[in-house]
Amino acid sequence: MKKRLASILAAVALLATTAASLGCLWFVADEPSSCGLFND
Repeated sequence: MKKRLASILAAVALLATTAASLGCLWFVADEPSSCGLFND
């Protein structure tokens, strides 16, 4: 049971990080001027 819970948690964490990085990439590609890093 503990092993199954750990695998579910790992899958959820992986999904969350993937969604966060994809959303960040999409936001930066959509509005580059809104990010201070690219205001050179």
